[in-house]
Amino acid sequence: MFGKNPESGRICVLLRKKLEQKMIYKLFLMLFISICIPLILSSYVSYLMSYRSIVEQYKESKNTLDKQIAENVENNFYALKNQSIALYDYESISYILKTDKSDITDDYIENYNLVYGNLVSIQFSTCCR
Repeated sequence: MFGKNPESGRICVLLRKKLEQKMIYKLFLMLFISICIPLILSSYVSYLMSYRSIVEQYKESKNTLDKQIAENVENNFYALKNQSIALYDYESISYILKTDKSDITDDYIENYNLVYGNLVSIQFSTCCR
């Protein structure tokens, strides 16, 4: 039936080409989907893992920084406290200033060493950090 009519032969060729085009389209679509879906899924999983890792690193860094800041504030507070104690020792300072150099006693030397030590500690706590 198809073999005797030349027109029917052309129709067979056209049908075959259309079927081949549909088949190629379906194969392309299947290949595209089979490549893209795993690629998209693996990219999403990689993104989630990277995001979690970055968030954890951020939290660890923030905690470390918070601890360092707290330690620095505490150290500065104690240094300031020690400096203020050294400056408020009026009795020893006034005793040293009022004592005549000819009346130097053991009490004078003790007060002098105390004041000198306090002033040296102030100098080192402000200049040598």
